[in-house]
Amino acid sequence: MYTHIVSRNYRDRSSPKYWLLREWDQEPQEAKEYEAVVATGIAFCPSTSYESGFGCSTVGFCTSAIGLNQAPDLPEEAEPIRFDGVDFRRVADNSQISWCEQLILLQDGKMHAVLKKEAARETAAA
Repeated sequence: MYTHIVSRNYRDRSSPKYWLLREWDQEPQEAKEYEAVVATGIAFCPSTSYESGFGCSTVGFCTSAIGLNQAPDLPEEAEPIRFDGVDFRRVADNSQISWCEQLILLQDGKMHAVLKKEAARETAAA
C-alpha cells in the first residue's frame, strides 16, 4: 500500500529544495519541500490535474519515504536514472523503468534507483 507521493518541486523550480513529498491522503498543495528524499517501493504514475497544471506529468507513489535536508547515503547498487519529460529511464542503457525498489533523490537534482532484480532481468531481455 502506498503511503507517500514524491515529485520534483514543480511549485518553485528555482528553489534549492528540489523535491516535494506528501503523505498519500494529503492534497498536492500540502506537499513539503526537501533537499533530498529517500523512498522505497516506487511506482511512477501520471500526476493529478493540480500537478499537471504546473507542468508536472509524473509522480512517484511510494510505500515509504522520508524527506531530508542533508545528503542521503547512496547504496552501492543504486544506479543513475533520468526523466525524459515522459518516462523515467536508466542512464546506462536508456531503458524505461516504471518502478523501482528504492529511489534516492539528491540535493543537486540527480536521481538514483535500486531496481528490483525482476526489473533488471526484464530490461536485459528487452
